[in-house]
Amino acid sequence: MEFLDYNFKAADKELIAKYQTFSALLTEYQKEGKVLFVYRGDNIENISQKLKGSPSEVLPADRVFEYGDKAKHYYMDSTFEGGAIKNINDTSVDTLSYIFDRLQNVIASSRHFNRAKKHLSKKFIGYFIPENRASFIEAIASAPNRHLIRDYYLYLLHTAGTEGILEETLLVSTTTKRRVAKGFSTFSKKSVSEYARIIFHYYIPAPPEKYAIAPWLISSQIQPIQNLGLPTYNPMGLYPEQNEVGVKGALFPSFILGIELLAQKQFIINPYISLIHEEMMDMFVPQGIPVNQDLFEKNIFHTGFKRWVQTDGSGSFTQQDVVK
Repeated sequence: MEFLDYNFKAADKELIAKYQTFSALLTEYQKEGKVLFVYRGDNIENISQKLKGSPSEVLPADRVFEYGDKAKHYYMDSTFEGGAIKNINDTSVDTLSYIFDRLQNVIASSRHFNRAKKHLSKKFIGYFIPENRASFIEAIASAPNRHLIRDYYLYLLHTAGTEGILEETLLVSTTTKRRVAKGFSTFSKKSVSEYARIIFHYYIPAPPEKYAIAPWLISSQIQPIQNLGLPTYNPMGLYPEQNEVGVKGALFPSFILGIELLAQKQFIINPYISLIHEEMMDMFVPQGIPVNQDLFEKNIFHTGFKRWVQTDGSGSFTQQDVVK
């Protein structure tokens, strides 16, 4: 694997050494359950459209390491049904009602019929009928951890794609399996060159629920949902073979280790890793790579994003529109 800087030139020895040292430290932390490595397959055309506002055959690597990648909610002009899912913190009645409707849709869809039968219990399938809508909404709306419960059901809808939640999704799909991410790197409505396929290498500090949704990793969330009398599902979702982790809101640049160019057998290192002093690497694992975002709010005006999201690292998120 050839290491590159964000200008697509050979990375200098110091940057490579720091990347390798930091990656080795993260690997040890993963063994201790303190971080989680995940991967996202994509293509240059898709990324350039989001970060530059128009598709291109050239990866805007400099912008990737300033803005990261974001869920579709942040770059699409979708009009959501009934005013649902207005922002990342929305647990309104409209949103909970919409989630209930979409779960009904997944269960009834011909595309997911076999998977629903295989991975969802009869109790779960039988719950989503009109008579249970009000109790579903009331149970979640009154729960102190309603955001986590909302996220639990959003994860299942997200894994279901079009029949669940697609354009309005608050999640970025990643996987713990690089080979799965590689398979998704080819996805595009248009023909994409072999040389356009990329994989984001990303890590999530523990506990993962502060940044992501993956019920199969967070089994402690299941019991509170059951205590409310709400149905639960197979924690791996409808596609357990994909080992999906839904990252909330965005792949933040501070946790992007680099971007793999598959056909080229090259790896673009996050340039801000060079700012980490080796004796302080332990400190930067939970808080992330020190990305310079002084001009973030000014420069995001020139991207294709229509809104952006940030987190304080404790599980709280805020969202803001890009005013153009």
